[in-house]
Amino acid sequence: IPEDTRRLLIYLYTYIRSEALSNYHYQLLLGVSKNTALTDVKKAKLSCEEWNISLIYSRKEGYHLKGTENNKWKYASYCIDYLLSQPLGKELIILIIKSWRKEEELVLVQQVVDSLVKNDQLKLVKSRKAEMILHILFVKLRNKTEKFQYTEFEKQLLQRQLLFEKGKQLAASLFNGKN
Repeated sequence: IPEDTRRLLIYLYTYIRSEALSNYHYQLLLGVSKNTALTDVKKAKLSCEEWNISLIYSRKEGYHLKGTENNKWKYASYCIDYLLSQPLGKELIILIIKSWRKEEELVLVQQVVDSLVKNDQLKLVKSRKAEMILHILFVKLRNKTEKFQYTEFEKQLLQRQLLFEKGKQLAASLFNGKN
């Protein structure tokens, strides 16, 4: 796995973590030595800082992210998009999903999106659909209580979008009332 890609994988892996993470988790995920994993974590920390996020370690929580949920999501979204533009990028994202044993969640999101597209006769470019499914999945897997914060202007812009109601239906199907 290329060095510049590993820092993105560390971020996405941490973004959807379901337990306390140690350096050993990153070693296993990336198939690298302890020192390489430590170096990659340092690089991931620097990348996070560019997005106003801190990747920090504590004994109690292990590696975790600090910052606004909006910034965390923006960087996760960037990581997904960048990886999808790279050879084997989708496979690396799937590796993260599998490492947390969340393949069934991926299938569920795919089914709900397919159903919505079919029932409403929406047309999506295949690559955009795959991208959208992964973006939705990572929001779902994040499973945090903090909500996204939008200004009134941003809320008004979102509500004017043609697909806003479809998005609300999709969210209702997948998140069962969670925002």
